[in-house]
Amino acid sequence: MFRFQTSVLEPFLVNILDVEAENKAAWDKFCRIMYRTLAQVKLDLAAERGLEEKDFDFTVAYAIAGTHHIGCFQVGDGALVLRQHRVCVTAFAPQKGEFDNMTAFLRSGGEDSNHFLANLFPAQGNAGIAAVSDGPQHLMFNLADMTPGKVFTQMFDDLENGQLIRQNIMDYLTRSEWNKDLRGVDDRSLAILAPTTQTAAKAAEAAPASKSQKPKQQSAKANTAKQKPKAAAASAAAQVLKAATASAEAAQNVQEPKAAAASAEADTPSETVVDSDHSTEQPSKRLTVFVVISFVIAALLLQAVVLGAHRRAQSKSQAVLHQTLNELLMTVSKLQEQLDELVKLRQDVNTPEPDADAQATNQQQVDAQLPPDVKAVDEPIRETKAIEPDSLALPAPAPVGQSETLFNPSNVQTNSQETP
Repeated sequence: MFRFQTSVLEPFLVNILDVEAENKAAWDKFCRIMYRTLAQVKLDLAAERGLEEKDFDFTVAYAIAGTHHIGCFQVGDGALVLRQHRVCVTAFAPQKGEFDNMTAFLRSGGEDSNHFLANLFPAQGNAGIAAVSDGPQHLMFNLADMTPGKVFTQMFDDLENGQLIRQNIMDYLTRSEWNKDLRGVDDRSLAILAPTTQTAAKAAEAAPASKSQKPKQQSAKANTAKQKPKAAAASAAAQVLKAATASAEAAQNVQEPKAAAASAEADTPSETVVDSDHSTEQPSKRLTVFVVISFVIAALLLQAVVLGAHRRAQSKSQAVLHQTLNELLMTVSKLQEQLDELVKLRQDVNTPEPDADAQATNQQQVDAQLPPDVKAVDEPIRETKAIEPDSLALPAPAPVGQSETLFNPSNVQTNSQETP
């Protein structure tokens, strides 16, 4: 997509980078077009995968060199380094937030709110361009002012003399020294180019080493010597995208959201060495050399497939887990109710019957504590004897005429026995 867009806008770039007059407004317009193009790629991927735009967040940095100017563009915490008059300088300060793990991502609408950095630098006196992700910055820069370290000068010199190959950069980015700092475990990506100014003698001296090591940029140099400058730039870009694809295949195991956000950079240490000719012998024909950290649009596609599949599988797993958990909670609730009923039933079964002996013993203990007069109340009532009818002796009636009175109480005889 990047190469396609630059090819379409080639006439527009000629009027920006190949003319002596500096036209920052035109370069800013070109950067807005590129920003909108990359944002549309994100939206298309999100719609295709059924995900959100933020799931494909990435940072980007690129440089395009012309005969008179070098256009630079950056979004995020990467860095572009230019070797101007043999001195390495940083094009922009990285876009970072309040904390180290915060950065800016390329998102739709950002071109209208100026959420990007863009500027033109003179091509005259330039001897190299490099782009680096945020992972290696703590060892390659002075972080206080983002001054490039000596490692950039050494790499530019080696590349200019034909002594730097991809494996050299890979060895540098995979040293054990990176693991001594937490910042070193982040993605470590590097793209670097320099003009070939070595003489025929230097080329002959470097030939044996190049033959034994078979550097990949050797084919790029051969193409540069045979083809026109624009064809050489296209060949260099092909090398960039080839390395980007290999880096993306190595990063397919990334499953964290941050890896998707950094999909414009490789998750595993990667490097790109591009060698091109800045010769101005034919000023009418420009040499476009763009260095892109997020050249990995191909990597973005591959990682999107992996991330989308992982997200869908994760969503299904969470739904199944949630349903299973609800069923388990319902089962536990039913078991708790049954357990409560069993406990209650067991309590009813195990309730003891009243013990007569125990009650008698308790009554005796209570009686022992009561006064004697109270105790008598509880004693059984003694039996009484019934009065017999013949126990009462009544006198016989007196003959008529012999008694002066009808009834004489003294004649009544009572039983001497008392009724209790």
